[in-house]
Amino acid sequence: MHYMLDLLRQKGQKIMKYNIEKASLKDSKEILNLQNEYKHNLISHTSLKEDLEDKNKVYLVAKIGSKEIVGAIGISLLVDHADIIIIITKKNYSNLGIASSLLSESIDMLKKLNIAKLFLEVRESNTPAINLYEKFKFKKISIRKNYYPNNNENALVYKIDISKT
Repeated sequence: MHYMLDLLRQKGQKIMKYNIEKASLKDSKEILNLQNEYKHNLISHTSLKEDLEDKNKVYLVAKIGSKEIVGAIGISLLVDHADIIIIITKKNYSNLGIASSLLSESIDMLKKLNIAKLFLEVRESNTPAINLYEKFKFKKISIRKNYYPNNNENALVYKIDISKT
């Protein structure tokens, strides 16, 4: 599967064009670099490599040109639902719609696979991400107390029934 999405976004005076495509093993280092910008090690190099080789996991990346990865989303496909593993954008490209594009493309892909529900966990303090999910009509279904080991922050669990969107 190859996903292509050509969007124009303004960043100051610069207009950028990016593509969304399925990630490959050669993208793993840049995906890990994205998460390192936020000092969150949600995925190890070994886990990411295994995920990229797993037919039940899908990673999409947003690329400027053919090289620079400015966003990524990872999804675990289960029998009747899917879980977002990670969604992240490069810090200096945040608030430009890249995460929205990645999420939208992922939802379209899941609909084609007849996946009805999509779940995710998000740090309680991650207001920009929460706003994104709520914009897409995700609903908070539970709280996982002290979920994140580095600071015992709570995780909010969200769900969307994509068969109804």
